[in-house]
Amino acid sequence: LLGVCASMNVMGPALLLSAAGCGELKATMDKAEWKEANPFGQMPGLKDGDYRMGESSAILRYLAEAYAPDLYPEGAEKRGFIDWAIDRFVSKCYPDTVACVYPILGYAPAPADVEAAGKQCAQNMEDFAKVFLKEKFIGGDALSIADYKVAPFFFAFAHEVVKEKSKVECPERIAQFNKDFAEACKSSEMLKAAGGFAIQEVLDAKK
Repeated sequence: LLGVCASMNVMGPALLLSAAGCGELKATMDKAEWKEANPFGQMPGLKDGDYRMGESSAILRYLAEAYAPDLYPEGAEKRGFIDWAIDRFVSKCYPDTVACVYPILGYAPAPADVEAAGKQCAQNMEDFAKVFLKEKFIGGDALSIADYKVAPFFFAFAHEVVKEKSKVECPERIAQFNKDFAEACKSSEMLKAAGGFAIQEVLDAKK
């Protein structure tokens, strides 16, 4: 898997790869390398033998199908719920990352009304949790690819710098999810420490 440790889109697949023991993240900023895996030259990009692909959610599905089927259980309803959670997150909560996390990291300009953006981010997390986190994880007591998808983002939203600078109050249910995910996913330390380039480390540097 090619990408960088500070990217929330990269870290979902990276955590799954590490936890499943089926590959590893090659942290690189070389766009030529990215393009070898993803013809659009974006991260993450995946190389698996002669196979190449991109897009975080698609990579998660592929990895589960190929190496970790328990994370994407059989059944139209189970998979439908998992896919719905992923799509809902991407359409509704990912824009909050652009508004509330990316400006801190210098990836995007700050919104015109920072406080309003922070409140909307918190509300969107609340709404997501009411539907998709009625149980310990998305759809049950065991991790799924949807949990791997959202975990790096929820981890970032809960950081004290995001609270201070983007006025995001992380809901209690999301804070509990973060704790549960950290305990269930043996590779979750990658969110905290990666030689100064983990999500926590790059946000810590913005204090």
